[in-house]
Amino acid sequence: MQGGKSNLLFLFILIFLIHLPFSQGSYVMDKVNSFFFDPLKDNSNIDLQLSRNYTIIEKGIRILQRTFRDNFTVMSNNCSAFKKANALPYPLFLVNDPFGPDVPGEKELSSGEKRAISIKGNGFVCTASTYGFFVPFHHFRFFINASKENVIKLVIYWNGTFDSDQVRLLLWNYNSFGGRGSWSCVRSIERKGLNTIVIADNPKDYVSKKGYVDVIVLPAIDNANPPTMIKTYYISLSVTVSHYHKEAIIVTKPIDPGALWRWEAVKYNRLLSSGAEVKCFILDQNARVIKSLEGNEEGFSERYISICKLSSEYPRIRLKFVLKTKDPKVSPYLLNYTVLWQRDERKWRDTLTWNYANDPRIDEVGKDYIISTPIYSPPGYWWSKLHFNSSGTVRISILDEKKNTIVANASDGYNMSSLCYKAIRLKAKFIGNETKRPILENWSIVFNESKEPPEFEKINVSYANKPIENFTVRVWDEDPGLLPSTAKYRLVYKKNETLKFFISDWLPAKCSAESCSKEAVLIAENVHIFYDPELENILNLSGEREITLCYIQFYIEDAAGNGATEKYKILIDTTPPKSRILESVSDLGFYHGFEYINLSAEAVDNETGIKSVTLYFFISFDNMTFDGPYEYETLSSPPWNWSFLPLGSAYYAFLTIAVDNAGNVEKKTEKEIILMCDTRKPDPPQFERKVHWLSSNEVNFVNFSDDLLLYKIRYKIKGQGFVWHDVAEGINARSFNQSWKFDQYDWEMMEEGKEYYVYFDITDRVGNEYLTPEDGEALLIAKDTRKPVAEIDKIKVWQWKTPIKLTTYVSDKESGIRKVELFYRFSPDNKTWSEWKLYGVVEKVSGEYTWDFSAPDGDGYYKIYIRAVDFAGNEEISECEIVGITIFPFKYVATFISAFVVFAVVAFIVAKRF
Repeated sequence: MQGGKSNLLFLFILIFLIHLPFSQGSYVMDKVNSFFFDPLKDNSNIDLQLSRNYTIIEKGIRILQRTFRDNFTVMSNNCSAFKKANALPYPLFLVNDPFGPDVPGEKELSSGEKRAISIKGNGFVCTASTYGFFVPFHHFRFFINASKENVIKLVIYWNGTFDSDQVRLLLWNYNSFGGRGSWSCVRSIERKGLNTIVIADNPKDYVSKKGYVDVIVLPAIDNANPPTMIKTYYISLSVTVSHYHKEAIIVTKPIDPGALWRWEAVKYNRLLSSGAEVKCFILDQNARVIKSLEGNEEGFSERYISICKLSSEYPRIRLKFVLKTKDPKVSPYLLNYTVLWQRDERKWRDTLTWNYANDPRIDEVGKDYIISTPIYSPPGYWWSKLHFNSSGTVRISILDEKKNTIVANASDGYNMSSLCYKAIRLKAKFIGNETKRPILENWSIVFNESKEPPEFEKINVSYANKPIENFTVRVWDEDPGLLPSTAKYRLVYKKNETLKFFISDWLPAKCSAESCSKEAVLIAENVHIFYDPELENILNLSGEREITLCYIQFYIEDAAGNGATEKYKILIDTTPPKSRILESVSDLGFYHGFEYINLSAEAVDNETGIKSVTLYFFISFDNMTFDGPYEYETLSSPPWNWSFLPLGSAYYAFLTIAVDNAGNVEKKTEKEIILMCDTRKPDPPQFERKVHWLSSNEVNFVNFSDDLLLYKIRYKIKGQGFVWHDVAEGINARSFNQSWKFDQYDWEMMEEGKEYYVYFDITDRVGNEYLTPEDGEALLIAKDTRKPVAEIDKIKVWQWKTPIKLTTYVSDKESGIRKVELFYRFSPDNKTWSEWKLYGVVEKVSGEYTWDFSAPDGDGYYKIYIRAVDFAGNEEISECEIVGITIFPFKYVATFISAFVVFAVVAFIVAKRF
């Protein structure tokens, strides 16, 4: 019995130890609380075969930097040596700067001379000037085979003697004078023997881009005992180079959580300086990038990465960190990382300890509150219930990812299904007192399964003939609703006449719907159907330009993370369709009345097919100038047949315009067929409503008209024995105002003075007919061929005063007198006469009429007659009467008598006085 208790105790202890966090090296694997933490103090969880160029220091992991030193002597293949006996002393030596590091006149050392100074104690090279005012020098050129940017120190060892005060060590400075370069004196040497010259300040200035360093040993002038001499026993160059890496890669070993429902997140800490970055990649256990995780191929620069899309199909994962820097002297630091996961099916859970700051799922710890890291709803799942266990007063709130409050004081078991947030946080606020400290033991969220993806509308094919300004599709999701922020699209182009495709990057689709909407409209804006330079930014074309759009693919997720995609086929057609009217004028006839005209057409498009055909018409009233076109009717499916009803009398021209399914519009302006349509009968003839007296059979007062074209006019006099006669035929004009005559037989049958009704039969060019309906609309005429009577009574030959009374007499038995005119002519001497002049007119008189003739031309002779005209136009002229007129000057005689009387009275008064 006791042995059984011992075994049970042993089993309990074993289970307890298994679930404790364990550490192998510096990392911590806690399978109870579902996290892995690596402080990166050693390589214990780093795959050394896949990682490179990094080093671990106390601060963390940084990019590896190494230094090394090379020594160069004269005998090495990396050195050339020269000498010159006569050169200008310093600073006059600087006149050689324009020639660069190659000094004019210098000679290369022989192999024996180079061998003598390449090893200490092996010999020397001695050079002396031949003139007192010149100095000799030795020139050494070293090739260091290193980038000048990586050189951190130059050390020159020179052992030699000289007979002047000093020698100057000159180096060619490649960066002076704006990069033109010059000789710079880096040291003055006064001690003979071995000298060490260290150049640590900006040593790269003395290194060319190709890795050359030029050194000249130049003595001062020996003024005491010229000429000047210099000996070199040994020279070498030591170069210290730092090898900086600009990139380091750290790949972890596989992280095995054991029991797993879903991966949760990756957290890492870093230190960055300007120009440096750290990116994290999520790998499968075979160290391959998991491409299904959006953004993973480019890497994550965020310090908190949600990986809740990864389920147990990835039982183990690795992390890959890439450290980069633009400045090789500055490195970013990777400090540590944490991997989180969840074990329980459909649940996020965090079991808290008293030290909240050490909990990897706690992001912020305040004096009396804590806030969790972001919690994401996994794909195919949505929020259901909130649960927590606590002691004391703890108030739980739900926040959005940016820590704004969504729900305050949520209770245990709170229903979260109405939330519309992809990510949330939990906040606990502790309401304590001096005697009791509240404790939150754990909190958790239960998820409901929601795996139905959104549904896109189905479109068999779309057509385009120009850049698509807005390509619009609709999408639906019932529960929990759409997430517009995930809406995107990409374009698929095909190389013309091949099967090579180019697929663009994903681009954000325009979507104005709210989060969790049940329906949304996605828009791809400004889509090019052919090559455009803008496409270079989203396609890897490699110079290809002969491309055509063939698909637009949309993608969106619902709030539960279920993604849906739909690809829409695009057919490009830039060739307009063709159409034509099948009937000709000979088929239809040119002339038409108010009737339906049946027209039909054929339309052809070899690419996208015909979408519609529209019949257009033009209107003209002279068959020359047309107005239009005007749309008559648009048909969207064959047969392309129309029944055209004229709007009014006019010439109508017709054409058809076809539109294909890509929106190409047929370009056509030439009229296909022209017809004349006269929809009204001719106008009633225009004449004055009265009896028209005729003196002959000619008629010139009746006007005929039609709204388009007259063709034929006939008349018939009402009465026994009269028949129809033609007035005119083949008129083909809108009006007929010419004179015409009654048939001679009809004229002769008409009785003098009798009224007759004349009926008209008028037809236009299409056969519309006007027939005088009744007497009230007929032309009323009467025949009057007899002249009227016109007489003037005899006048005394000589008259002494005016006006003269002239008595006339006129009469007409049939139509009556229309007017009487009085004419005169004047002669001062009864020999020469003026032209006849009209004195006056009276109308509609009959019988006797007296004129007052006032002799308008003064004294003299007047011939006078009258002319009478009847209503039929017959006229008669009376006989001519002559009369002489002398008007007595009563005014002048009275004036003369008045003046004479005045004179007589004045004369009498004067005579009486004197």
